[in-house]
Amino acid sequence: MFKYILSLAVCLFFFPVFLFAEEITVTTYYPSPYGVYSELRTKKMAIGDSYIDSGSYTWETTDGDGGEVDLNADLVVEGNVGIGTANPGVRLELKGGHSDTLLKLYSTGDGGSSDAILSLWASEPGLTYTGVGIGNNINKSVYYGRTNTARGASYIRLMDNAIYINTISSAGADTNNLFISAGSVGIGTTSLGYTLSVAGTIWANGAAITAGATTWSDIRLKKDITVVKNALDRALKLKGVYYNWKDNEFTRNFPEGRQIGIIAQEMEKEFPELVLTDKNGYKTIAYDKFTAVLLEAVKEQEDKIESLQDSINSLKSRLDKLENPDKPNKL
Repeated sequence: MFKYILSLAVCLFFFPVFLFAEEITVTTYYPSPYGVYSELRTKKMAIGDSYIDSGSYTWETTDGDGGEVDLNADLVVEGNVGIGTANPGVRLELKGGHSDTLLKLYSTGDGGSSDAILSLWASEPGLTYTGVGIGNNINKSVYYGRTNTARGASYIRLMDNAIYINTISSAGADTNNLFISAGSVGIGTTSLGYTLSVAGTIWANGAAITAGATTWSDIRLKKDITVVKNALDRALKLKGVYYNWKDNEFTRNFPEGRQIGIIAQEMEKEFPELVLTDKNGYKTIAYDKFTAVLLEAVKEQEDKIESLQDSINSLKSRLDKLENPDKPNKL
C-alpha cells in the first residue's frame, strides 16, 4: 500500500500538467476538524451550510451570468453575525462598552476629512446616559466628542424615560434642542387636533412670547358657574412686588434682570385656585386667570364709585337747599 501511495505522489509531483487540465481546490483542516489561523485572506467568502454545496451556489463571474451569488458580493453570511459577542441572537448583533461608538457609517469629503458620519451607540444600564443614540459627526457616546472638530454635530439620545435631541456648534457648545418640521405633537394625549396638544400642565423657565394664545372657555363645556365674590377686598390684600431670582442657589434657568409679580403664598391665601404646587413644594401662579379676579374687582369698585357719586349728589342737593331756601325745586 505504501508503494502505491509513494508512486502516486511522485506522479503528482513530476507530471501535474499532463494529468490535470483544470484548477484543484484543496480544503485543509488543521488541527482537525477545525482550523485556527493567525491570518486568513480571501477575495470572497460565503459562510453557511447552504453555501457548502458549490454546485448550488456559485459566484457570478460576470454580472448577470446566472450565478447564485452576486458578482458584487464579497461576503455572504447565511446565519447570524456577532461582533463583540459569541452569542448573536439576531442577524447582526454588536456589543461594546459605554464609551465605544458601536457602529459608524461615514463618507469621506474633500481633503480627506470625514464630513458625513452616522454613529450608533448603546450605554450600559446604571450609568448616566443609559440608553441608545444616533448621531452625526459624533465620536464617543459618553463625551459626545466630534470626529471632525471643524464642524458642528447633532445627535439623538433615547434614554430609559426620555428623548434628547441635541446639537453641538462648530465651537463645541452643546445645547438641547427639539425641532419638528411638520405635523402635530401630542404630549400625554393621542388626540392631535392642533400643532401641539398637551394633556397636563406646561412649565416654562421664562417669558412666554406668542402671537396669540387662547384658553378653552365655551359655556357649553362648563358647569357649576358662580361669580367671584369680594374680588376687590381680596385683591387689595395682595402686593405687586419687584424682585430678583436666586439664580445662584437654584439651577432653573431663570430669566435675567429685575422681575415684577406677586408672591405665590400670598395669592394662595386669597385665591388658591390660581396657585399650583409642584412635587417639591414650589409654587406657581396662573397669572392669566387672575384677569377674572381683576374684572370683578373693577366692577365692584365701579359699584362703590356709583354709590358714592349718588351720595355726593344727594348731599349737594341738600346743601343747595340750605343755601338757597327760596330757590324753586327742579321738576
